[in-house]
Amino acid sequence: MVATLHPEGISPTEKPLLRASYQVAYQIAKLKKPHTIGEELIKPCVLEMAKIVLGKEAEKKLQQVSLSNDVIHNLIIDLSDDILEQVVADMKDSPVKISLQVDESTDVSNCCQLLAVVRYVKEKKVEENILFCQSLKTTTQAIDVFNNI
Repeated sequence: MVATLHPEGISPTEKPLLRASYQVAYQIAKLKKPHTIGEELIKPCVLEMAKIVLGKEAEKKLQQVSLSNDVIHNLIIDLSDDILEQVVADMKDSPVKISLQVDESTDVSNCCQLLAVVRYVKEKKVEENILFCQSLKTTTQAIDVFNNI
């Protein structure tokens, strides 16, 4: 997506287009669909619906929403980074100590995986979130797990 940069960032006229791209990226990630579905299926359908229901002007405006594979990929990374920041902030704001559960395993392809789940209190309610899931480059020995945390 090409946006006009102002001192504050993206111009106000481009913000709805960017928000629309984020909404589509969120749904694609949530439904675990291939990133190319935005460009190959969703956008053509939306453009056709806009042209039929709202007219050519709406179709022209929606044509500016970028849903390419690379854009969707980058937006999903932005969304996941934002979620991680929110979880970390919530953990820091927790009125009680947090609980961290770590599990390691080796899958059938002999790849070592490390998963960390965190529990904390937010607004008098216990929250549970995956903090991270990453491959271990070495072994699943305690020292390697510790060094990755």
